[in-house]
Formats: sequence, structure tokens, C-alpha cells
Amino acid sequence: METEINNTPAEPLRCETCLYWEDFNGVCFCGASPYCADFTDGDDGCCYWQKKEPVAPADTEVNDNAAD
Repeated sequence: METEINNTPAEPLRCETCLYWEDFNGVCFCGASPYCADFTDGDDGCCYWQKKEPVAPADTEVNDNAAD
């Protein structure tokens, strides 16, 4: 008896979560993808998806006492 294993990733393979998707314009820049240099919807996806790492906040200082 064969059992089916669920290989669905926890995170959907959508453009908006892909490393190769530019957020501001919604353009794919993966050279191998059929959607390369094309506007895509964030819900689209393809087999070249790679996880986008979260952006850490910039390590900047705020100087409230500037030029008193």
C-alpha cells in the first residue's frame, strides 16, 4: 500500500516571497525564469523560486541633539 506524502512547502512559492522579485515594480529578474524582465503579480510563481530573506533594519543612529 502506497501512501502519498505531502511535499507542499509551508510557504507558498509566490513571486512576492521570491528572492528574484523586485517589490516596487513587481518585476522578475531571474535570468532562467520565463517571466524574467516581465511584470508579474505577487501571486504568480515558477519553478525557479528561491526564498527571499527578510531585510534587517538598517543599523543607524538618530541624533536628536543635532546642531543645537
